[in-house]
Amino acid sequence: MKLFKRSPKKPKERTLYAITNGTMMGVCVMFINPKEYPKDGYYAAIAIGDKDMEGGMDALEIPEESVTKGLEYKILDPVQKVPIELYSLCCGEYAERLKRKQATIKPEEITNEPIN
Repeated sequence: MKLFKRSPKKPKERTLYAITNGTMMGVCVMFINPKEYPKDGYYAAIAIGDKDMEGGMDALEIPEESVTKGLEYKILDPVQKVPIELYSLCCGEYAERLKRKQATIKPEEITNEPIN
C-alpha cells in the first residue's frame, strides 16, 4: 500500500492541464511532444482559453523549472487525456503559431545589437 502519490516530474503526452494559480489561472495548457523535451531547458506548449490570445490560443515555451514546480505543487492540474486527432490538431496549431511569432520578431530583438 502506498501512502503518498508520487507527483509526475514530466508532463504526460496528450494530456490537457488546467492552470490553477497565477496570472494565467483558468487557462488550459497542452504540452507538445513532452517526451522530446525539454530542449534548451524549455517545454513547448499551446495555451487554450485566454480571451487576450489571438483565437483563444497561443504557442508557448515554458521553462522546465516552472513545469516541474507546477506539477509538484499541483498548479498544473491534469484535466483529461485528449483524442489523438485533437492532439495532432494542436501540434499543427502550435507549429503554425510559432512560425507566425518568429516571422514578427525583428533581428535586433534577438541579438540586442543594431543591424548594420
